[in-house]
Amino acid sequence: MKKIFLLALLAMVGCVSGSHIVTGKIHPAISVEAVKIYIEPPTNNFEKIGVVTATTGGVNQMAMDRALNEIKSQAGQIGANGIFLTPPNNQQTTTMIYTGYGFVPVQGDQTVLSGTAIFIAP
Repeated sequence: MKKIFLLALLAMVGCVSGSHIVTGKIHPAISVEAVKIYIEPPTNNFEKIGVVTATTGGVNQMAMDRALNEIKSQAGQIGANGIFLTPPNNQQTTTMIYTGYGFVPVQGDQTVLSGTAIFIAP
């Protein structure tokens, strides 16, 4: 039972998920490396494409890096070459894990990043 519990906890900490909601015109997909992060609006004209979100287990720098890579991936899928990042949201979650003897609650911290996906014309 202890091994299953530890495996479940490790799986929660290392997982990352993301999503996007399209609110504007989709552009051709671009690579993760081409997506830039903005804390303040760029001076160039831009169009809003959608909202992107990423969630990962943990609240350390590795978790932040995983979430940042995922949010850039989500933006790139809809052709955004920039993201206005909102402040990170750290929260505690509880997941029910079945151990063979019943369900056991596993608590963990997670990092949630979100922002507005934008396209800046070259």
